[in-house]
Amino acid sequence: MSKKSLICTAALSIALLSGCASVPMESPEQDKALKAFPTPPQDKAGLYVFRDSSLGPILKKTVTLDNQVIGDTALNT
Repeated sequence: MSKKSLICTAALSIALLSGCASVPMESPEQDKALKAFPTPPQDKAGLYVFRDSSLGPILKKTVTLDNQVIGDTALNT
């Protein structure tokens, strides 16, 4: 492998790894409670967001509602 190819491969690897996102996770008890998703009251609506994506799994996505940030997602969150 030439020196130029080696440098390009190393630079690409560093760029890909530096983009990894992590989202703080809740405790298992809190996670279970939040996934219960009880029926909302008659005059309210419920919103459940789950990210199940095979494209761009290392990218964190910000979820907004009415121009207010309500959370972040990562793969399978």
